[in-house]
Amino acid sequence: MAQKDTLPEVVVQGFASGQRLSEAPSAIGYLTEKDLQRTQGTSLLPAMNTIPGVRMEERSPQSYRLSIRGSLLRSPFGVRNVKIYWDDMPLTDAGGNTYINVLDMNTFQSIEVLKGPGGSMYGANTGGVVLFHGDTSTGSRVQLRGGSYNQWGEDAMGQARYKGLFNAAFQSHSQADGYRDHSASHKDTYQDWGHIKISKNDQLDWLGLYTDLFYQTPGGLTAAQLAQNPKAARPNSPTIPGAVQQQAAIYAQTWFAGLTNRYDAGGGWTNATTVLASGTHFDNPFLTDYEQRRELTLDALTRWIYDRAAWRVVLGAEYQYTRSFIHDWGNSRGTPDTTQSYNKLEAFQFLPYAQAEWRFAPRWLVQAGMSVNTFQYHYTPLIIGTPQRINLDAQVLPRLSLQYVFVPGVLSVYTTVSQGYSPPTIAEIFPGTALLYNHLQPEEGWNYEFGVKGYFLQNLLQVTLAAYEFRLRHTITPRYDSAGHAYYVNAGNTSQKGVEAQVTAWLHGVRVFASYALQDYHFTNNTEVGHPLTGVPGNVLVLGADAKIKWGVYVNTTFTYTDKLPLDDASDAWAGSYDLWQAKLGWERKKINVFAGMDNILNQVYSLGNDLNAAGGRYYNTAPGRNVFAGCSVRIP
Repeated sequence: MAQKDTLPEVVVQGFASGQRLSEAPSAIGYLTEKDLQRTQGTSLLPAMNTIPGVRMEERSPQSYRLSIRGSLLRSPFGVRNVKIYWDDMPLTDAGGNTYINVLDMNTFQSIEVLKGPGGSMYGANTGGVVLFHGDTSTGSRVQLRGGSYNQWGEDAMGQARYKGLFNAAFQSHSQADGYRDHSASHKDTYQDWGHIKISKNDQLDWLGLYTDLFYQTPGGLTAAQLAQNPKAARPNSPTIPGAVQQQAAIYAQTWFAGLTNRYDAGGGWTNATTVLASGTHFDNPFLTDYEQRRELTLDALTRWIYDRAAWRVVLGAEYQYTRSFIHDWGNSRGTPDTTQSYNKLEAFQFLPYAQAEWRFAPRWLVQAGMSVNTFQYHYTPLIIGTPQRINLDAQVLPRLSLQYVFVPGVLSVYTTVSQGYSPPTIAEIFPGTALLYNHLQPEEGWNYEFGVKGYFLQNLLQVTLAAYEFRLRHTITPRYDSAGHAYYVNAGNTSQKGVEAQVTAWLHGVRVFASYALQDYHFTNNTEVGHPLTGVPGNVLVLGADAKIKWGVYVNTTFTYTDKLPLDDASDAWAGSYDLWQAKLGWERKKINVFAGMDNILNQVYSLGNDLNAAGGRYYNTAPGRNVFAGCSVRIP
């Protein structure tokens, strides 16, 4: 087989190491553009879930959650406890939330997932870090696609390079009626990114993004309601109206605008300095109220890197400010009526950090980093009440990795010790119930890890293995009041032990891969001591194959087994295991790609985004049954 059929060796940017993926001293999941396009090409979820230890969920269309080696307890909606960047630009706000659903996966060239706490360089998190890298190819592309439930969409991208200038412009639209009642959605995205060489040693990068997003939220079902009609939206009850009556939905308009200046100062020193602003208008008619948020985030960060001989030193700092005006009304069939509360919340975060790499022998590498994290929250009631300030003690977060390379580019081992720290987010301190939960303690804990990376037979066989234990204190979990509102408590400590394995091989032109995650997560010292951690399956196995047949025909297929998982902290309710099979058949030749496929081929009834600890046992958000999709794309030139 020709070498071109293998996965090319890549250089990862995580922890500013500039190391080859095969020798990076940490657990990193890596997705290429081809990995992202193995299925329908409309959602990150299928590709992200092929990485062992990563669980991405979709409660309703366009409503995503993401965890890395953890639980989704803290994320009834949205992405929390994971830091997310577009190259050097942070997409996570100072309050700890990321609107990952405003992004379009067709703009990515690659994705890095840094597993385990990344606070030594990326600030407060216990879950990990995701780095999105924008597409820097040239040419133009137009894509059309459609599928079951009246799903259709299009996207167009033009990319050009002239001397020191590169620019990419992107537009997309998607819409669908949804599998369940009251689960329609539509999304429009406009994005521009690129760079220009200002001088021989100076480059300016930019990112501009605007997304207009709407999706209906059908709500969770009980086990009995799920069995009776898995497509139903949450019905009316004697005390609370249902999702259809209250027109429960999300309306969000989000924008980002950022600049990064990259400067080569000579003598081994380089600098990247970023300024970024973002804002969101967010409206959420819920079953019992109507919440409106107006948010603004400002970011400034700088990073100096010294790379010379056996040393690589990184010095940096990041400052973030997020202001949220949160207005709650009563909800009269999707229309706001009487004001219930009106408040301003502000989050301030400052993060200085330092890291050093030393290759003190031909085969030995040590990487040590440390950051200082400071957080403040300001609460200002705008109708009635007393302003309050929440000052969290400064936290020093160290990380140490040691690596030994047996054969360069072939076999290496590493061990890592790191501390994770995650303060409560704005949404957890003020969860929309007009009450301030200023007693919440930050989560924090130590992670211990050992890993092996093997790239054999000229990259025809790639094997990675990692074993870890994360001891987390003050675990934050949600509770629900009688109206269905979430609020948060510290539920005690957890022990999170896991093993992750991934194997990729090329056999006679066919790429086959397997990934496996064993997750032995338990509460350790609260009222639920010994119970498995809520929302985490004990075992996840993914098998896949990609084959190129004659005349430009290709086939991609993926099978995923997900173990049963507890739905509440007391382990009184469980979601059953399920088998998910997906396949895609296509023809690609001379810049034309025509494809069709099927999702959930086995027609499993399962929930890919359970409401954990839900009041009244309303845990289940049913995923689509067997469904089909088709599309085509044309590239010029």
